[in-house]
Amino acid sequence: MTFKRKLAEVFSNQKEIEVALRCNENCFKKEYNEELYGKIINFQGNKFSDKSFIKMIYDLLVDWGMNSRGAKLACYKDFEESILTNAPNMKLLADKTIDNIDDQKVLGILRQLFDNLVIVFSEQETKFVAFTKAMHLFFPSLVAPIDSNIHKFFFGRRIQEGKDKQFERIIAILKEYKDFARKTNLDIYRNGDWNKYLPKIIDNMVIGQVKQNGTSKETVIRKEIKFFHATGGSK
Repeated sequence: MTFKRKLAEVFSNQKEIEVALRCNENCFKKEYNEELYGKIINFQGNKFSDKSFIKMIYDLLVDWGMNSRGAKLACYKDFEESILTNAPNMKLLADKTIDNIDDQKVLGILRQLFDNLVIVFSEQETKFVAFTKAMHLFFPSLVAPIDSNIHKFFFGRRIQEGKDKQFERIIAILKEYKDFARKTNLDIYRNGDWNKYLPKIIDNMVIGQVKQNGTSKETVIRKEIKFFHATGGSK
C-alpha cells in the first residue's frame, strides 16, 4: 500500500516532533475532553464487562463528535451489548502493544472486532474512524485513534472505500506507527495522560499538523518551526 507521505519524511528530527506536539497541545487538546480521556485510559477495573466504563467510552466518542459527522454512532444499548458479547476476544488484546500489530493472531482478533462490534448506526456507514477511536480507548497501547484527516495525511484523500479496504488501511497506518516508534525515541515525549502511550503520541504529532483555523497543516508546522528556531525553543 502506497502512502502519500511517510512519518520519517515529515518528522525527520526531534525539533519537528516537538513543534508538532506543542501545536497539538496548544490548538487541539482542550477540544477533546482530557479529563474524561484520563479517567478512561487509567481505569483499573475490567474494561470489557464494567458497564460504567463502557458508558464512559461511549460518552467520550459522542464528545469527540462521532455522532455529528458522516457516520453516526449506534445507540448506546446496541454498543454496550456488542462490547459485552465480544468481551472474550477483547480480553485477548488487553496486554498487547503497537509492537504486536504484525502478529497474525492480533490482526485476526482486530478484524473480528471490526466486523462484529456495533459501533456505527448502520453497517453501510464508514466504520474506520469510530472503530479506531473506540479501540484506542479500550487498547491505548495497541491502537491509535485515526480520523479522516489522518487518513488524508497518509493517502491524500478522505475515506471512501468499503469495509475490507478500510480495515486494510487501518492496519497499514498502525504498522507505519510501529515502524516509526521502533526507529525513534518517543519515550522522551511521554507526558501526562495525553502523551502517555506511543500510539497517541504519534497521533498527537500528526494532528499537530492538521488544519487549524483554515490554515493548511503544512503552513502551521512551517510557522511553528520558524518560531521554534527564532526563539531557541522557548515560548
